Amino acid sequence: MVKVVIRDRFDDTGYKRGTLLVDRGNEDLVGSGNTALSVPVDESWYVIEPDESIIFIDSKGMDSLSVFCMLLI
Repeated sequence: MVKVVIRDRFDDTGYKRGTLLVDRGNEDLVGSGNTALSVPVDESWYVIEPDESIIFIDSKGMDSLSVFCMLLI
């Protein structure tokens, strides 16, 4: 099953390539000198579970991000 989420991305939330994302409270796991961003605990971010497939669609109907989980049996 693939979830579809309608959500717009705002241009002012762009982050530089190479930025490490960490869960809030695990910032100490990032090595010194690395740029890190803690994932907020509020609803401003959608966290995708390891076995989840999802498609993000913006309000114009355009696919902004697709993530597919493929389980091999």
